[in-house]
Amino acid sequence: MAALLATILFSSLLVSSVDISNKIGVNYGRKGDNLPSPYRTIETVRSMNVGRMKLYDSDHEMLKLLSGTNISVSTMVPNNDIIRIASSQAAAEQWVQSNVLDFYPDTTIRFVLVGNEVLSHDQRIWPSLVPAMRRIKNSLNAHDITNIKVSTPLAMDVLQSTFPPSSGEFRSDIKDTVMAPLLRFLNGTKSFFFIDVYPYLAWSANSRNISLDFALFRGRANQTDHNTRLVYRNLLDQMLDSVIFAMRKLGYPDIRIAIGETGWPTAGDMDQVGANINNAATYNRKLIQKITAKPPSGTPARPGAVIPTFISSLYDENQKPGPTTERHWGLLRSNGMPIYDIDITGKRPLSSYKPLPAARNNVPYRGKLWCEVAPGVDAANLSSALSYACSQGNQTCAALNPGQRCYEPISVFWHASYAFSSYWAKFRKQGATCYFNGLARQTRNNPNAFQLFDDMPQRDHVSWATILTAQNQANLPNKTLSMFPSMFSFDRLLSDDFVFASLVKACGSLGAKNMASWTAMIYGYARKGRKEEALELFSRVPLEDLFAWIALVSGLVQSSNAVDAFGLFVETRRNGISIIDPLVFQAKLVLLLI
Repeated sequence: MAALLATILFSSLLVSSVDISNKIGVNYGRKGDNLPSPYRTIETVRSMNVGRMKLYDSDHEMLKLLSGTNISVSTMVPNNDIIRIASSQAAAEQWVQSNVLDFYPDTTIRFVLVGNEVLSHDQRIWPSLVPAMRRIKNSLNAHDITNIKVSTPLAMDVLQSTFPPSSGEFRSDIKDTVMAPLLRFLNGTKSFFFIDVYPYLAWSANSRNISLDFALFRGRANQTDHNTRLVYRNLLDQMLDSVIFAMRKLGYPDIRIAIGETGWPTAGDMDQVGANINNAATYNRKLIQKITAKPPSGTPARPGAVIPTFISSLYDENQKPGPTTERHWGLLRSNGMPIYDIDITGKRPLSSYKPLPAARNNVPYRGKLWCEVAPGVDAANLSSALSYACSQGNQTCAALNPGQRCYEPISVFWHASYAFSSYWAKFRKQGATCYFNGLARQTRNNPNAFQLFDDMPQRDHVSWATILTAQNQANLPNKTLSMFPSMFSFDRLLSDDFVFASLVKACGSLGAKNMASWTAMIYGYARKGRKEEALELFSRVPLEDLFAWIALVSGLVQSSNAVDAFGLFVETRRNGISIIDPLVFQAKLVLLLI
């Protein structure tokens, strides 16, 4: 134990002696269709006093705009270029020439990162990762560039054990084949181990056993690693030290750590606990104070170490796939406005900030959830998503087949909502989300055709026919009749035999209990000039009613059918039916014709 602590202390002294800037950086992701221009982005980060900026590409416009800003830049080799660069020094040289030498040293490039979380994705790339890094480094050396470090950002899933921190160990499938060569390269080039570390993800996956205060740097209760007797005051330090101990077990105790990504989401799905502005502001403000502290605080395993850190992310990005949190990691909204006040320099006292909105989702939601079509979605965009959901097997859409219990109403909105919810329920544990490229959302209400109809921004003839079918099947005549005033402006609906039959069925099922609906429909059809339908409805009225008769005549008159109205009166009198006095009728007719 004493030897272990002595080695750790020696390593911390070695690391802390290196002159490294403790300025906070931001990740500049661009998966959004509504983000500010690169020029405006540079203006924004300069006004925020951002010290570092990490790109997920090597965009030439951004690299040029960063020239002369004194912002330290990290540029990135895309994952799909790794195999090509690993197999050819000429390809590496070409990449360095186009994406580094054309901008350096006017643009302060400090890191070239090869790939992004490669070991969490396509296994075919894994064997090429370190060879590609070597070739990029060789090209930089050939041009006598020694102050640009080469590394690769990895996710926490490269570890198979993280708690307690001293148990940290890399996954068995990569430990010897990828991690050992990677650490050898980083150690030999005095580079940094970039790790993407999100206490939010660790806490939200185990919120019953991990204190939220511990994850947000405000824990009052410390935790001790009984193997090392190191005391931890926050979750971030635990996660970082698990990486340090994993490297130590492979024989590399001194490789410096850099945080490639960290942050806290400001919003999430209904089942994503703790994703809110209050927690996000608290985490990032306290993170900045920790990282920018003088003297540096480091971690329990490496006290005093300076840890270069990049917050994720600069903007909310509305085109990132996955759960809602993926689109809400930004410090700024897509219009460039801050989501909450934050001082990147770490100089502002926490007590000077205004109160934050209350956190209302810090306890996991335990109720039922469904997945439905999001409001405002265009029906034309649903077909491909519906096909995808139904093509994944496991009887996801069996109930939508003709003749099955959910086949009707025949509507792409209804079918898509059922398919989305069924797919999500069946594959949620495998990582499926209720998103479908922005076409879906979570709901606490079991989605049904009626709600979908209410949420439609535009209703066409087919959607009206669909909802009427659903209401008839559900035996909801009052709901059908209540919709008639809204249908009144659609001439095509009033001329549709199916719609007419649905209304007659609804009225018939109510009988004389709802004479107001009989009267309203008779008047509506008559006023629209649909005399035959109006007369059909009038003939079905379950009892002689003065108001139904007046509605028929009034509607005919207002549709310029005064002659028909008078003829109806004469015929009624001839048949010995005395619904209304002739003088009253004549007065009514005159008033309607004025």
